[in-house]
Amino acid sequence: MQYKNYLRRFLPGILFISFAAFLRFFLKDEKIRIKKAYPTSGYLELKNWAGGSANKFKIKAGKTLTWQIKTDRILRITAIRPKQGPSIIYSVLPHSVLGSLNWVGTISDSAAGKEEEYAIDWIDKATNQAHTFDPKIQVM
Repeated sequence: MQYKNYLRRFLPGILFISFAAFLRFFLKDEKIRIKKAYPTSGYLELKNWAGGSANKFKIKAGKTLTWQIKTDRILRITAIRPKQGPSIIYSVLPHSVLGSLNWVGTISDSAAGKEEEYAIDWIDKATNQAHTFDPKIQVM
């Protein structure tokens, strides 16, 4: 009888995680969610689809990457760019999506094995001050 209670309690979560993993594997789109912004330091809390840190984000070559703002502290992102020099991983550089707060870029098919530090330039909603945060992307 206790076995049935465990199934009722945990099976929906297991099915959801399995379905989410299935979608993530077969869809070309990956997402980084910007969950929190700290204006005093410029730090952004980036999360992957499972809620883990995306400050060093791993992605497969050829995938599209979307940055979604999930905090009201950010007025807007002004740029997502390589920290130094030209990009070595993008086939389509990150750009804003139709004037929204979200940004999207495409990882090159030939970028496997490369890593790039990039900058997210953003404006704080409360103070209108510009900040920069420097995470990394590792292409598998």
